[in-house]
Amino acid sequence: VRMSIEHGICNISAFGFACYGAWLVSEPSCDVEGGHRMGRVATEMMKQLGAAEMTPRLYATVYGFINIWKEPWQAGLERHLEAYKSGTTTGDMEYAITNLYQYANTALYCGENLPN
Repeated sequence: VRMSIEHGICNISAFGFACYGAWLVSEPSCDVEGGHRMGRVATEMMKQLGAAEMTPRLYATVYGFINIWKEPWQAGLERHLEAYKSGTTTGDMEYAITNLYQYANTALYCGENLPN
């Protein structure tokens, strides 16, 4: 985040802001408001930069670790599927599978029916 502020933003900056947001919501900070704000900044930054290749990494972090503290868990389900499809298209299989895992875990926990 500091490098992005000092030297300018690039596509990976959005993921850096999302990771910072995830750190804020975790112990010892427990700054849910600040973390949620960083998640929104990261998502908007990705859209403004047109950094579609960052979707799997960003959504895994924002919808898997940040937004669960402020929004219903079900709110991120569609985003995880969207990120899975994006990851398989762009070749980011690590985060494509991470989003698929987060989708399945959240759906099962919330009592949703899994698609065939």
